[in-house]
Amino acid sequence: MTNVIINDGESIRDKIIKGVESLANAVVAVVVPEILPQLLT
Repeated sequence: MTNVIINDGESIRDKIIKGVESLANAVVAVVVPEILPQLLT
């Protein structure tokens, strides 16, 4: 059981990192269209 937990540790960390990256991408995709018109005017 210990090996399973240890081996899964990195993949969980990778999932968290990918989740944070996709969350950041989603925030950018929402925020940039809101901000761009204000910057252009």
